[in-house]
Amino acid sequence: MDFWEQTVEDYGIDAHIELCLDGKPTGQLIAAQIKCGDSWFARQNQEGYRFTDEIRHLDYWLSHSLPVILILYNHHTHTAVWTPVEKSRVAIHDKTWSITVPANQVLNRQAKDKLQALVLPHERSAPPQIPSLSCGQGAGRVLNLLAAARERLQIATPWIDAGFLSSLKLLSHQGVETCLLLNSMQPEELRQEIVLVARESPALQIRMRAGLHQELILVDGQTMVTGSANLTETAWRSPLEETLEYAELQRLVRAERQFQKVWRDAVPM
Repeated sequence: MDFWEQTVEDYGIDAHIELCLDGKPTGQLIAAQIKCGDSWFARQNQEGYRFTDEIRHLDYWLSHSLPVILILYNHHTHTAVWTPVEKSRVAIHDKTWSITVPANQVLNRQAKDKLQALVLPHERSAPPQIPSLSCGQGAGRVLNLLAAARERLQIATPWIDAGFLSSLKLLSHQGVETCLLLNSMQPEELRQEIVLVARESPALQIRMRAGLHQELILVDGQTMVTGSANLTETAWRSPLEETLEYAELQRLVRAERQFQKVWRDAVPM
């Protein structure tokens, strides 16, 4: 294919913003995606405007070497609102993602301090955290991890024991939204316990899928634990099981997308 015949796919970096200090450029850059038009302001919530886009753009923006901001420009009022594109601000859906652009976060001179904070060391530039959880940390480590959840847990495990079920029940009553995905081939006694816990846990949803072999824990969309250990105390105490923890942005997004795909096809309890 001739060079001029190649198609370059647009991934949505429209501009680069360089911050200045006392009228002098600092070399500190921010990447910007800019949207203009009435349609971008059509979907509102209590905080501002809900922006929805393709997952491929989110993957690209979160892995970008520069912090990325989303700008919505209103050509009627000649004002722009903006928000940083960060993993803590986005919601992952089946095939898309969304973020709220606050209506009161106007891109003007007063936004300088918030923009400055984006180019300082922050969560995007932190290296992946990959400590091993299998050597001497065991069940206590994963219980501490679950207890650290503040908003939501997404868990896929072929097998679970009564102890971990009780922990998830407690977290549910504390308001932690939990999605638990299990292998459908559970022992009958444990299946009865699972049904009972599901009924008594207001924020716990349980689904089952035949042949499930994935082990995954996602905590508040911020931390992921995966490996070979089931959610049983025996597995987490075994030195033969290998389990790793990650906080890498792209890995978290991919894992959550895959979890939701499997969750959608599973059978509710």
